[in-house]
Amino acid sequence: MREFMRTLFCFPLVLGLLLSLSACVFDKEHQTSSALGEAPPATPRIIEFATDLGMSWNPGFLNGMWRTVVDDTRASGKVHIVSEAQCPNRYRVIVTGAERSDTIYIDKTMYQRIADGPWTVRTMPMRHMILNSCGRSGPPIEDPARIRLLAEEFRDVEVSGPYLREIDGRKCREWTRKIPNFRGPLLLTTCFDVKTHAAVQTKYGDQVTTFDWDVKVDIKRPM
Repeated sequence: MREFMRTLFCFPLVLGLLLSLSACVFDKEHQTSSALGEAPPATPRIIEFATDLGMSWNPGFLNGMWRTVVDDTRASGKVHIVSEAQCPNRYRVIVTGAERSDTIYIDKTMYQRIADGPWTVRTMPMRHMILNSCGRSGPPIEDPARIRLLAEEFRDVEVSGPYLREIDGRKCREWTRKIPNFRGPLLLTTCFDVKTHAAVQTKYGDQVTTFDWDVKVDIKRPM
């Protein structure tokens, strides 16, 4: 059960970070408008950052297939996690490295194997929550007024970039935000596809997540 909860948690956490940014939920100190003169307007660089962030979307949700690759460090050591979704009802998580497991969700049935052990089968109360994203997203309408309002929220945030990078053959614009943390600031880095604005890769602390929204996935029953 502990292994299941870990694999269940990892990918939603990464997506939650991206969705929380796009939802524009920020500290109260950043919720005033410069139009009233409380602070100078957002700089052109922040407006540029807000454009990449505000126009970001996940085409894999609409296409029905996607893959994420996560490199992270757990208490047990370094792990490599590959997650694949095949809409409308199939999802798979493979963990290798310091921990090893393979978990397949088909409708409400979960198939799981820990290390080299046998496959087990369990009926779940509902299908995996990630599959609720199937067909849900579409590219946002480009709205300069909305982008400027988003930029206003970030005018006092320390943001660096953009830096043009190429990851797995995809060109992207990389931005880094410094986020306060009780142990010291953490850096959240996101690289947005130059054409679609989709997130190509994110880095947060020791965790690096790479997204592939154009992949072909074929998830089969293990038994």
